Amino acid sequence: MTSRNADLVQAILHARQSTGVLIFITPPSLKPSKRQVIIQGELLPPPMPPSTVPLANPELEGLLMHLLPRILTGLEQARSASGPKLSMTEALSFPTTVIALISLAVHRGAPEVRGRNARTLVTLIFRVMYGRYVVPTLPLWLRPIAPLLMSSAVAGLEGHYRGLIQGGDDR
Repeated sequence: MTSRNADLVQAILHARQSTGVLIFITPPSLKPSKRQVIIQGELLPPPMPPSTVPLANPELEGLLMHLLPRILTGLEQARSASGPKLSMTEALSFPTTVIALISLAVHRGAPEVRGRNARTLVTLIFRVMYGRYVVPTLPLWLRPIAPLLMSSAVAGLEGHYRGLIQGGDDR
């Protein structure tokens, strides 16, 4: 685990704790029990496991360690195309690029996180990465409106959420 990734993971876990957000996953290992239940002489079908379970911090940490290299590689590629400081046009579109990279990484790298939970995870990661990777590259005169740019990108997440994470359906 690189220290950069570890720092990001800790910041994301802290952001999750401070916002109180819950993320649920659909583990592939959840299968119906084969155990038969008999109550008052009547054979009942086996109990079904819950379809989703809350993602605990240790599991989230492992998931983030899996996702962050993909996200950071995409971010570095996007940044190398524009140079050390962003132009106004790049600055206005870069937050959307970052959120799209995160959405794609969650879609491909965390299929167990679906629907609204995927959107919640993407937003949680984006809010931390925005402050660390986007704001420092903005021209100085745009930094006062950095929160507005972030809000616009989060609002624009809905389109990416439908297109990338949901794949057009409402899972």
